[in-house]
Amino acid sequence: MPAHSEVLAFDMDGVLIDSRESIIYSLNSVLVPLGYSNVDVLRSDLIGLAIVPMLNMLTDNQLDARELAACVSRYRSINDEIGPKKSSIYKDIPRVLNELSTRYQLVVVTSKLQISAQLLLRSFDLDKYFVGIFGPEKDGEYEPKHRTLERSRNLVFRNLKVSTEIFALVGDRDTDIEAAHRFGILGFGALWGYGASGELDGADISFNAPSDLLRIMNRNH
Repeated sequence: MPAHSEVLAFDMDGVLIDSRESIIYSLNSVLVPLGYSNVDVLRSDLIGLAIVPMLNMLTDNQLDARELAACVSRYRSINDEIGPKKSSIYKDIPRVLNELSTRYQLVVVTSKLQISAQLLLRSFDLDKYFVGIFGPEKDGEYEPKHRTLERSRNLVFRNLKVSTEIFALVGDRDTDIEAAHRFGILGFGALWGYGASGELDGADISFNAPSDLLRIMNRNH
């Protein structure tokens, strides 16, 4: 474990893992049997949303509380099972994480259910690079990402027993950049992810590929 206490945070879907196919497949497995339209696999705008907003958007808020809870449970069961099979690691991510982890503490801060994020990263052997993997702890419960950032900072501080400060969040959506700025840290744009054209214009700096992130961090270290 590196001796320093600087923390670099990463979003997961669209930054570390290309999970769009698994997410859309899981949504269709839940919604199509209920009579809803098949969701196109290219619907990148859905990625990064918590599960309840995704379901509400795709059903025009037609699900009542009982139906919504059942859909969340069904989605989670399917996605946890097929996630590793229908997802992939972005090019160079293991190498980038391996090198960065020798100089920074790394954490994941995601909108995906925390246990599901931990399981998916473990399946790709990426969890070993992080001192913490954080997301909403209760399925279907919304937690703003700036709140997840706060919780991650507090828990990393408690576990490492050293003063830790998160200095940047690497994300692929404008909501990641907004959360970083609201939390008072830098927002790094991952242009290889799911963000639409221009969506990351508010980032402090953006990167075309994970290897670009490594080059910038090496230069500034």
